Amino acid sequence: MTAYAQEQLEQCTRKSKREHLLMDLNMVMAVFVLPMVLEFHGESSKPLSECMVASWKKQFPKNNIQAADFSTIEAGFHKNWCYITTAVCRTFGKPDDCYELTTLREYRDNYLAESPGGEELILEYYDKAPSIVKHIDQQPDAASIYRSIWDEWLSPCISMIEDGRKEECLEHYVDMVHTLQKEYFHSVK
Repeated sequence: MTAYAQEQLEQCTRKSKREHLLMDLNMVMAVFVLPMVLEFHGESSKPLSECMVASWKKQFPKNNIQAADFSTIEAGFHKNWCYITTAVCRTFGKPDDCYELTTLREYRDNYLAESPGGEELILEYYDKAPSIVKHIDQQPDAASIYRSIWDEWLSPCISMIEDGRKEECLEHYVDMVHTLQKEYFHSVK
């Protein structure tokens, strides 16, 4: 996998394209390849994943991937469902248990997860949001971007939830994810 990744990166002539590709490759390695190896639960699964991580870190020393199994990753996703809101709140210096994050987590757990198609939307969000945030974090004006996300998307969603307009909030939040995906994560279709 390391050799393949290096080969793909060498084909990129632009630095920014290489950085984006490396981020995507890191994500594939950390979220799919390593968990798949550990999911086998064989005698060699853990040593193999450790060897793969060591090889990756040797080839790409600035990247700190770690091996985790699917259940660990899923638990982290459930805890951190509000990736984009977390990034916005971090910009404002708000804690993980702030009103905004608590409101959106309760909305997820008490409304969205129980709605038809809600679980699928949550899984789609898990798939896209971490990469969107990573791409925004690489922008020189990331703090400004997060402030505009608050103004345009999240503050209105919070108001909609407070007003009981839960379906409207859902539509607005889905639009936000798709808009941010197009703008900051060009390799996702």
